[in-house]
Amino acid sequence: MSPQSPDSPSFLQRCFYWHDALDPSLLLSSDAEIKKRKDLLGTHGESDDEKVAEARRLVQVSVHPDTGSTTPFLFRPTAFLFAGSPLMVTTLMPHQGVMSAFISQLFFQAYSAGFTVMNRNLSGKAKNSLSQHPLYLSGSALYVACVGAMPLYVVKRLKLSGPSTQSFIGRILPPPLLALLGGLNVLLVRVSEVDSGIQVVDRAGNVVGVSPKAGKKAVKETALSRAFLCGVTALTPSLVRRSPHMLRNPGIFTVVKLLIAALTFGIMTPISFALFPQHGKIKRDNLEDELKEKTSASELFYHRGL
Repeated sequence: MSPQSPDSPSFLQRCFYWHDALDPSLLLSSDAEIKKRKDLLGTHGESDDEKVAEARRLVQVSVHPDTGSTTPFLFRPTAFLFAGSPLMVTTLMPHQGVMSAFISQLFFQAYSAGFTVMNRNLSGKAKNSLSQHPLYLSGSALYVACVGAMPLYVVKRLKLSGPSTQSFIGRILPPPLLALLGGLNVLLVRVSEVDSGIQVVDRAGNVVGVSPKAGKKAVKETALSRAFLCGVTALTPSLVRRSPHMLRNPGIFTVVKLLIAALTFGIMTPISFALFPQHGKIKRDNLEDELKEKTSASELFYHRGL
């Protein structure tokens, strides 16, 4: 079921949808094939034919719903699953130096920022705002990476090396820290949607207006979903306990933890995408006064983004 339907599918239905939509074979489709499938939807979009259903799935993970343009290959949802996983794993590796921790964070945060930019809501007034300038986006990624490396910097600066410190840095801190960084990345990149708003439509698809409150809700939901993905991915390997064999081979224990992190990221990506509907709802009473006067609908809809 499409996540774009006004009658929002249940969480379980959305999970199944994203499980199918993140099919790696969809990444192999050329721009010409995507355009062909897009044209097919234009003429047979309401059909339940199997070919139309396949075309709809390809278009929904390859074409931006607000602009109709093809999303760059590296920043499609399926690519995020496979490119984001190794980058996330590098942030969880045991780093001996602050610089290596910073660089691993920078790569992941920069890629996450790029993915967020390419899949954000583009229906509002701030499509070319300062917050979308490459320098701002680069600065946001640098800032979040600095925050991520700061705990290790503090430990090195204060020369803390006891078992309790190592346990805190290696097991306790990563889940909440990475959850915070994941959510912060989204908030910084999509701040223009909170300031200027995004379009809201009625059930028939008629544009009612641009709502900062809807923008705030969309960005908040996306930030929570990204925090959920990063936090759970970091939490799972920290729960693994050393077996007697692993105590004799600490390298194997590290490899096992990283493999578990990669597997967790793969499992949690479709779940995090499904955490909130792509076609979000906002009650009319929660909108700005000027928009309330334009419609009598009790609920309006918006594109949440990823």
